[in-house]
Amino acid sequence: MLTEAATLTREPKDEEQRHKLSASFCDALQHGIPSYNALELIMAFYINTQEWDGLNAYCKTLKNNIFSSGATIDNKLGTLCDVAYLFSAMIKEARGRTPHPPESIKALESLLANFLALIVIPSAQQAESGECIEWSSSGGLLCALRGAAPLQFLVALLAGCLAQCQRARRLLAADDVSKQQKQGKRRQRCVHELCLARYGPLAEVGAMFSSQLVLPLEESMQHVFQATLERLVSLEPFPADGRWLAGLGDAHYQHRRWDAALRYYAAAGAVETDFFCSQRQSPSFTSVLPRTVKCLTALRAFTPAAVLCQFDGRTVKAFSLLQRAPPQVLSLANDAAYLHYFWDPALLELLVYIHSQKTRDERKLALLLRVIGDTQLNENNSAEERAVAIQRTKSNFLRSFVADVLLR
Repeated sequence: MLTEAATLTREPKDEEQRHKLSASFCDALQHGIPSYNALELIMAFYINTQEWDGLNAYCKTLKNNIFSSGATIDNKLGTLCDVAYLFSAMIKEARGRTPHPPESIKALESLLANFLALIVIPSAQQAESGECIEWSSSGGLLCALRGAAPLQFLVALLAGCLAQCQRARRLLAADDVSKQQKQGKRRQRCVHELCLARYGPLAEVGAMFSSQLVLPLEESMQHVFQATLERLVSLEPFPADGRWLAGLGDAHYQHRRWDAALRYYAAAGAVETDFFCSQRQSPSFTSVLPRTVKCLTALRAFTPAAVLCQFDGRTVKAFSLLQRAPPQVLSLANDAAYLHYFWDPALLELLVYIHSQKTRDERKLALLLRVIGDTQLNENNSAEERAVAIQRTKSNFLRSFVADVLLR
């Protein structure tokens, strides 16, 4: 039967023969769920022969059989992920063709959203199987998955779908801006977008979905997105690239849970660089520097936020943070630990003014004068000497900063 499907995929015969083969695929599901390779061939048959009604019927039967079978929860979710992955790959392939086949893309997107709903909405699963399946990182369906591959797929696809939801809400908010301004209302806060580059090319597939398909699933997807990331970081061996920790930080950042986001961002940098003791760079931490600064600012930790602004050359931003920081916050004792990590002359001069005129803290003022007098950071030194000194200062700051964030 599969051999015949492969032949028909390349050389479509008459309509009656295609319908007969389509019906035989549905009948074969009574004997068990097909393997991934068989599913791939069957899906290719439906797409290439444009049997959209047959594809819908097959997917409906497959969905029912997944939940009525005696397979374990792990196998059921694994099969759902296999089908969703196939649809994602086919959507990406279809979009790469010239011209685009809009009918196939629309059909695949609708089916993928259907299977995605089965993965992320517990009520849909209960309705199909009568089972009570709980979503959590410590138990239930996600805990049944032992391998990282299906979890990584799920995270990438959900990230893309959530990004599309955010884009749709941003467009809706933009339409309301003029109305709010006319009515004198305060403008709503902007939506913090997910960093799709962190999740790979599959996230781009999810970001192409129609907003009408993904917006109804947004709340469920947010819950499962965070739970899946928590499950990923709990797997052994611990993920050394830090992407999933940074992703968890993003999940908390979306909801303005600044302290939790800050801890995950710091952990992402720590695992990628052996707590900043190695020469390796941390791409995850570098990508979230602006968000880390935002978290620190929201937590009223203006001094370490200003130090981090130096890392990507945002001296103006650091200047603004220190100028508008309340003197009583800058006078806190724990801020003194970060003062000797400044190397920008303009920022050091501003800090001298603040602690001599506003906070009148003689201890911090003396510390700043010692930093200014450090010969290693002298602007008259060669560019190489100054670069080495700045890099050493950065590494020392990050070790101290991460220890404070993770061990406090």
